Amino acid sequence: MKLRLAFPYLLHRFTSKNRHGLHSPFVYKLLDEVIYDRSPKKAYANLKNITKILPADGNRKNSLRVNQLLYRLVQFLQPANLGIATNVNNVTVQYLQLAAPKARLINCDQTPNPPGAPPCFVWDAHSVVIHAETLQPNTVIILTNIHIDAAANITWQLLKANPNTTVSIDLFWIGLAFNRPGQVKEHFKLRF
Repeated sequence: MKLRLAFPYLLHRFTSKNRHGLHSPFVYKLLDEVIYDRSPKKAYANLKNITKILPADGNRKNSLRVNQLLYRLVQFLQPANLGIATNVNNVTVQYLQLAAPKARLINCDQTPNPPGAPPCFVWDAHSVVIHAETLQPNTVIILTNIHIDAAANITWQLLKANPNTTVSIDLFWIGLAFNRPGQVKEHFKLRF
């Protein structure tokens, strides 16, 4: 980890929560069954070999951890659509598609608001975040580098402030924003 990230990372670790003290049943379940799930998955072995062959973005260990988290998230949510940006690494796309093989893959840079059902799971498509209507009910948007890259941090702040974002979760390396109808707007800083 770069030295300039050491203080923000330590601050995040000391100010973030784990599953104890959470009052949101949805976030507790997500943390317990998805984020903290370290059980081996059959798909990880095949995907780990692919990760070694294709270029990873940034730190290979963190990239593997994030891809495995994405796999668990998509498997947990089972979205009908997967929205991605053009620049998304092929390894990540394979993790997403393996977790939800029936989901339709949508390039958000080419079609930010596709006709019909909106993307239910949008990965790292920073360009779509500026559209408040992007966060349709039962949609989740995941952004990377929210504390590392200044532009990503600005996008994350806009997404958290979006009136359609009801639950936002800061895991330091990535941010998750959900539109869950009927849920009170809350922001969580959690350990990953």
